[in-house]
Amino acid sequence: MTSQPVIYPPRLKITSTSALYFPYDSRKKVIGHQLKELALDKIELGYTTIYSLPNWMVMYSGIGAPVAGLGLESLFHSGIKRIFIFGVCGSFNPIDHIGQAILVTQAFSQEGTSRHYFPRRHQFQPNPSLVKRLQTFFKQRQLPFKTGRIVSTDAPFRETQAWVTTQGQRGIDYVDMETSAVLAIAYFHQREAAACHLVSDIILSRGWQPGFRSDQLEENIKKYFLPILKEKL
Repeated sequence: MTSQPVIYPPRLKITSTSALYFPYDSRKKVIGHQLKELALDKIELGYTTIYSLPNWMVMYSGIGAPVAGLGLESLFHSGIKRIFIFGVCGSFNPIDHIGQAILVTQAFSQEGTSRHYFPRRHQFQPNPSLVKRLQTFFKQRQLPFKTGRIVSTDAPFRETQAWVTTQGQRGIDYVDMETSAVLAIAYFHQREAAACHLVSDIILSRGWQPGFRSDQLEENIKKYFLPILKEKL
């Protein structure tokens, strides 16, 4: 039997072959407000919203690997060649702080989407060239960042003490719900992808420090993410 799909994603009119994906916004929706000011066009797909900007196509909102897959398939089907995901992540490292910027060096899949692209593969890397562009962008603006490995899960409320301890033993310091799927789908379609996240919560075996609604996260979304909307990487 052929491995070709029998259904296809919608084809979109694009203004750029580069895309940004923001699965999460701050409590004041600072990314959303900026997109409304800059957008040339807006496409509601139901599961996410696509904005057309002069330098970017932007996938705005939509948490989790399945939603990421739906949006990315449409973008790649429409001619997008590279994508950056800018989201939030939990940290297993007690020395991290809310709003800390993380450039992902490797993603481990514990979500259910990437296995439909690579049934026997569970680790994915970002494109080195795109990672270098992000590093240069932040260094030029004197914005500090760390690098680290991340695990993507579909079940954040099943992050048990044992599970958190196991991730640390594997050298994984961060968790989100999209990155491994984004990297897997991009690699499958021979596209480029990279990921940068801001720490939204600290997850330790002894307890949880949520910071999703914190002022620090809000401020760092403004510092790290908003400037990218108006520039090229």
